[in-house]
Amino acid sequence: MKLPLLKMLLLLVVALPVFVFAQNCTIDDASACVCEDGKEKCDLLPNLKVSRDLLADGGARAEFGGVLRFSVSTPNIGHGPLRIIPTNNYICGKDTIFDTPIDRCPDGSLPSQLVRQRIYVKNKNKMEYRERDAGFMAFHPDHGHMHFNSWNKYTLRLQDPKEPDPLKWPLIGEEGKIGFCLENTNSCEFYDGYCRDENDAILTTNIPNYGLGEKYTCLPDSQGISVGWMDIYFLNVSGMLITLPEGTCNGKYKLIAEVDPDNQIVEENENDNIEMVDVTLKMQTDSIAPKGDVFVSGIGQSIGCDGLGVELSVPRIGSSYLWSNGDTTHLISVTEPGLYSCVIQTPCGETKSNEVLVTADVCTTDCIDINIKALLEGPFDTTAYKMITILNTKLGLLPGQNPANSQIAPTPKGQPYRVAPWNYDGIEGYDWNANAYPVEAVDWVLVSLRKGLTKDTEFLQAATLLLDDGKIKFVSPCVLPTAESPDSMYIVVEHRNHIGIMTPNPVHLNNKRLEYDFRKNSSYQGSAGSGSGQKLLPDSITWVMFAGDGEQFDFPSFDINGFDKSTWSNDNGRSNIYRQSDYNLDGDASGFDKIFWDSNNGVTSRVPK
Repeated sequence: MKLPLLKMLLLLVVALPVFVFAQNCTIDDASACVCEDGKEKCDLLPNLKVSRDLLADGGARAEFGGVLRFSVSTPNIGHGPLRIIPTNNYICGKDTIFDTPIDRCPDGSLPSQLVRQRIYVKNKNKMEYRERDAGFMAFHPDHGHMHFNSWNKYTLRLQDPKEPDPLKWPLIGEEGKIGFCLENTNSCEFYDGYCRDENDAILTTNIPNYGLGEKYTCLPDSQGISVGWMDIYFLNVSGMLITLPEGTCNGKYKLIAEVDPDNQIVEENENDNIEMVDVTLKMQTDSIAPKGDVFVSGIGQSIGCDGLGVELSVPRIGSSYLWSNGDTTHLISVTEPGLYSCVIQTPCGETKSNEVLVTADVCTTDCIDINIKALLEGPFDTTAYKMITILNTKLGLLPGQNPANSQIAPTPKGQPYRVAPWNYDGIEGYDWNANAYPVEAVDWVLVSLRKGLTKDTEFLQAATLLLDDGKIKFVSPCVLPTAESPDSMYIVVEHRNHIGIMTPNPVHLNNKRLEYDFRKNSSYQGSAGSGSGQKLLPDSITWVMFAGDGEQFDFPSFDINGFDKSTWSNDNGRSNIYRQSDYNLDGDASGFDKIFWDSNNGVTSRVPK
């Protein structure tokens, strides 16, 4: 039930206003009714507006943490009444039930009742009418009666001086959309100022055809609004609010109310259904942290094999949004696995959301079998003829593992090539637990496939595990679908503190298999053969990637120089580390690592970066 505020309380002590009809202008007699254009025959259409006076009345609003409540009046200042006629047709889910009155749908839910708008027609002195489809009514459990659906829509927005349409301004919080039971709550005469024309002049009984209509109430078969009357929902009525998300800033906003936002009703003027007023929030937040105050919803989702994306969102608290994938709305649909975060510009500063991981289901598809092998010089044990796995099996320092030394902070989860200069944003390892690594794992390496020699021809990257015998293990079971693979390609392997390598020539597919063994072949050395390639061990048959390239910002290719020595010297003496200064991957920065730099200083590559 509607519960008005102070003005409505007056009704308890004064007589209810009575209908004032223009003489002989009734739904049965059109002799004294006038048409908008002065003609003898016309449709007497309603014209619904939102009362600015009530919307702007601070005494008819209330703000709480996370909520703004307000009051809205919808006067009819047109030449005809709004009259809603229920039908015996109902909607249950996706089904429409015709000519059968029902109280419940087959599944037990409440039905929606289709309605029609009755439009009165003045034909000289005779009053006629016609009807048209006009949406539906639905039972409102809090109010206990039928509501005309989507009668009003409320939004709180940040004004954009560059955008003339206020409905395109940045939206704050959750919009409210509420159905009303349409009734004559009170008249334009009683609420002086709630009814105004296009020139802002106050209208009372001077509205043409004033009072035309009936005594409309909340009963399903008697809903409507007479000429010169209004329906009012005050702030204490259920639904008269906008929910403000955590992180909403205090400050100035625009409160916008729309009547009949879906244009279900035919009116005299369809362009005056919107009203907006200034609102200053004072009970939200005054400041926001640069990071950590805003959280993405949609965590834990996985992209399915149907190709449909998953939805991520941040609270609508800002004037602009920039996601890590370039999207610029508060709600996005992502179809690629990865790590996602959003930077939001708010009235009280810029803030960045948390980072969330979106994974993808393993889907059956025809894939290229990739078999690549390579060795790192630093951890290679020439006696055992395999690489050591100390970071993994002894120290627990690979990303996401629990360190053997409980006093040491864990290396953050996920492949290590997310940072510059690699800037690879793959999600390999981000959803692993501490025991996910196979015991043969030495470290992560970054594998790239190129259609040509240069970086700009790269069409695939993947962070992979390098095993102790040189085998490269891809984390995903299918990184290169057959349908997306060229017939031949260059293979590039990079490590965080070794010289990167590339096949000297494109490698051709063989029976849907891509295979190359860098252990038995040197790397690309440039067109003139002047690059260092790989290091050939004393056995004259085993090739390894040069150790000592700890500073990887070299350009246009890889090299080992004084910057790499500085990378080592800055950490020299540190233990239990997963850092680029540890050239032999034993978890320490020591003189053993400098031996590799001394041996390889001056090595240059020709692999294009």
